[in-house]
Amino acid sequence: MSSGASRIHHMNLEAFKLHYLTHIEAMDEEHISLLRLMNQINDEVESGKRSEAGTSLLELQELLVNHFRHEEVFMEEVKFPILKPHKDSHELIRIELGKLARSFMNNSQ
Repeated sequence: MSSGASRIHHMNLEAFKLHYLTHIEAMDEEHISLLRLMNQINDEVESGKRSEAGTSLLELQELLVNHFRHEEVFMEEVKFPILKPHKDSHELIRIELGKLARSFMNNSQ
């Protein structure tokens, strides 16, 4: 995953909060958990812990799917005005993460 690893960079919590903080506690907690896991994957890849990174990548996929489900239900409840495009962006992220995970797993064997 050398080419993919070079595109993954740490984001510190303060920078994250400036861009993604929603002030909705449950959503922010999930966002922070996702950020921490992404940073963990980056550390694992950079330190050559490919097996651990693969496991973490699968965990990220699961957490992300659950988070998107929670977020979309919430947005439906509050009648979020641009729900459809937001859901579409979630689907694109799911697809891209799936491709990344498959590529990583194929290159780890």
